Amino acid sequence: MPFSNNGFEVRFGVEVFLLYRGEIILDSKLAEVLKLVDKRGSLLTACRSLGLSYSRIWERISKIENLLGLKLIEARRGGRGGGGTILTNNAKKLLKMYSDAVEKVRPCAELLSVVPVAEKPMPDLVIM
Repeated sequence: MPFSNNGFEVRFGVEVFLLYRGEIILDSKLAEVLKLVDKRGSLLTACRSLGLSYSRIWERISKIENLLGLKLIEARRGGRGGGGTILTNNAKKLLKMYSDAVEKVRPCAELLSVVPVAEKPMPDLVIM
């Protein structure tokens, strides 16, 4: 339930992410990209579908792979059968962990969403 005052509405939201050594390795945006890669077989197609920069997502995945020491995606070269991208089992396990965490948090987030967030909303208010 949103809190509204003079047309200014404040809602409560929760962002779930996985951390490794203090670094975010998976959040909702990257999880969505990886799900689409798994479904469509292409990182480029996934990025275009979500309106995200292919190079930034590729860079982010590479950084996470280096941090973890694990491959998350495998690119296939084009040619007769066409190229594409597949998720590794490691990426699928991370997605499962992320999905499980989201499902555990969802009931709490729904309960909190009915509580007014602020008495006097401020346009530049950011709660982290």
